[in-house]
Amino acid sequence: MTYYFYLFEVHSIQSYILSSGKLKDMVGASELLESLLQKPLDHALSVLDYKEGLKSDGDYDFSRRGSSAFSLLFTDKEKAIALRDLWGLIIAGIAPGLSFGQSISDGAESPNAAYKQAAATLRTLRLYRTPELPVAGPLVRRSPRTGKPSVSLDKKQDSPEWIDLATQKKRQFSSAPELEDKFDPDKQSGCRFPSNTDTEFPVDTTRYVGILHADGNALGNITSQLADELSNKTAADFTETFKTFSEKINLATTEAAQLALAPIIHKTKENTDLEKPFLPFRPLVLGGDDLTAIIGGEFAFDFTRDFLEFFEQKTKEHLAELQEYDAIPEQLTACAGLAFIKINQPFRMGYRLAESLTLEAKQQSKALVEGSQQLTPSSMVFHRVSTSMIEDYSVALPRELTAWDGDDAYQLTLGAYGVGGHATQLPALDDLLAMKQLFRDETMSRGPMRHFTTLLHESIPEARKSYARWQENMQKLYVADDPESPLASYNELTDRLLGSKLHECLPFVESSTGQYRSFLGDMSTWMAVEGENND
Repeated sequence: MTYYFYLFEVHSIQSYILSSGKLKDMVGASELLESLLQKPLDHALSVLDYKEGLKSDGDYDFSRRGSSAFSLLFTDKEKAIALRDLWGLIIAGIAPGLSFGQSISDGAESPNAAYKQAAATLRTLRLYRTPELPVAGPLVRRSPRTGKPSVSLDKKQDSPEWIDLATQKKRQFSSAPELEDKFDPDKQSGCRFPSNTDTEFPVDTTRYVGILHADGNALGNITSQLADELSNKTAADFTETFKTFSEKINLATTEAAQLALAPIIHKTKENTDLEKPFLPFRPLVLGGDDLTAIIGGEFAFDFTRDFLEFFEQKTKEHLAELQEYDAIPEQLTACAGLAFIKINQPFRMGYRLAESLTLEAKQQSKALVEGSQQLTPSSMVFHRVSTSMIEDYSVALPRELTAWDGDDAYQLTLGAYGVGGHATQLPALDDLLAMKQLFRDETMSRGPMRHFTTLLHESIPEARKSYARWQENMQKLYVADDPESPLASYNELTDRLLGSKLHECLPFVESSTGQYRSFLGDMSTWMAVEGENND
């Protein structure tokens, strides 16, 4: 028998969601994508009169459905082509401007070979941009928000606004509940998710929000290896195993997000008398091993840490029944990037920074286990935009976080911080949290330490003197060998964060690439986004 795989995936999901820069439009785009593979896809299959279940003489089997992608196995290529053509038209009508890819394998004697054919084609399609037709002429009125041809005047806003077709469709979904229900099923919390940054999103006096992007590690490799392991299985076993694996990952990610959100819900209800308060949290993407959200600055670190830890726990729990397959690890890990911006700054640029931070976290984590069978440790990298808006961490690092003393570079960040049970080789986020809490105590002389951190950018020699004076003053206040003193706690945490190869007179460690690195900028960022008086 000849098998044909039909694969579909949405490209550049976050770019589509963030294209207008208005939170209400982002919400609508998120909800549109969340519902896209539900009723619309069922309707397409129904119109073609296709029946599921190859084993029972049906037309197709799902091996994946969710996270803006699906995979279908056919034994009749013409039926796959008919669905592909119809589905492309449906997408154009429901989600104009959405970039996506579709591929159908040439045909193979095994599901595994057919899957690999279609997957290879789909990977090449990611390099191409979906054309938007017809091309608008120079006399067409443009949407001020997106620059695309406008199709209507939206009078439902505070002030009438010309909008393009994609924005019009997104706003039709802005009240849909699918994505919100993943985080708060049936609105059990009694809270609401904000859709307006001006009137609904609660922020503290710092006005910082964290844009979080989290992504699982090595899922692509696991999928490829699983396909090879199933190469000799029947078509039904192949699709069912893949479908189960996909559903387990989706469930684990959703449950991890719910558990991480619970403390935010609790604190929000605790601090207000409102019957249905707005949460300082807006989900944008939740599917597969991906999560994107906007979080109030004071909650962003805790949510990110909790999500990464719960993701490890929940994947271990849900993958337990699939351990008969060598390709499937005991659990999965994830990395995250957290970009802090003011709530009135462009979310799209903030997301691009978050995405580059996630990439940095992945690179640092993968380097620790390269060539071994160990799991990539969960980690996170964060950055606060304090000057001009920079979308790429590789640009921000030398420009904003690096001081120079001749040819010696001093980076005020340790980069990736480890979270979870596999991150013992990375500086621990919990240790940075303990250091931040330690410096909340006025006995730690925050003023001189803040002055020292500022001096690092101006003059390393002067910074050395400032740090030496701070240490002398602290030693006068506390007995050197008192293990309970704040100074002893500081020295212990410094050793745990920096490890070996310490600088002789500054709280920096020499990295493998020759630069000196420190936690000082990271601690300052954490304190700044939470506010000076936040405990």
